[in-house]
Amino acid sequence: MNIGSLLRAFGLDAHRLGPTGGLTYRLLEHDLPRLAGTRKPIVFDIGANKGQTIELMLRTFERPVIYSFEPSASLASMLQARFASRGVVVESLAMGSQVGERSFIHYANNELSSFLEVSSNSGNPFAKAEEAQRQRVQISTVDHYINEKKINAIDILKIDTQGFELEVLEGASGIISGAGINVIQVEILFEKLYEGQCTAGKLIDWLGERNYLPVTFYESVRTGLSMSWATACFVRPSLPAEE
Repeated sequence: MNIGSLLRAFGLDAHRLGPTGGLTYRLLEHDLPRLAGTRKPIVFDIGANKGQTIELMLRTFERPVIYSFEPSASLASMLQARFASRGVVVESLAMGSQVGERSFIHYANNELSSFLEVSSNSGNPFAKAEEAQRQRVQISTVDHYINEKKINAIDILKIDTQGFELEVLEGASGIISGAGINVIQVEILFEKLYEGQCTAGKLIDWLGERNYLPVTFYESVRTGLSMSWATACFVRPSLPAEE
């Protein structure tokens, strides 16, 4: 019995690092610096929630420049109190496909909050999610914001907006079409969790048409054998991984 088989017999596994830049294709924290190509990236964190991605970026990089966007005023205030001293720019603002205003649904579990209603289909583990309130919030777009702030490039664009991801990408179509983003890190939903959510196939196709292809899926959550959702990283094929 070889070492791999022996490990699997004990419920463990081991993987050789990939030949391109030593990627694991499993550990986001390890792979992100290699995909971004810099230890001091400009990061757009869209859908910041309680700061999970901020914490990841601060752990992973030496001196990241983080712009964090969260439509919940209470969560944005908490993020400001926690991270302003670390240089994180916190905006109490949503991102979408056009500048404007829209009703945002706050759920009791704030990780589910979205512009979209939770789907009531029987396979949805969040079908009985309790709605707390609805509130009109301001929406900007990535293209509008970077033009306003005179930001020319983004190293990592992270989007976790509970089914609203394609709307955010459409609002970044200018910088995406101009190849101004190194890594697009986006939550992809394979299971129907929200009414009107973008499908995984449509999101992948949209990015593929703009020459951004998936590296792999990280942090996948499964229902039985099937994948329910995951964090996907996309890069342009010409982007060399850092050695």
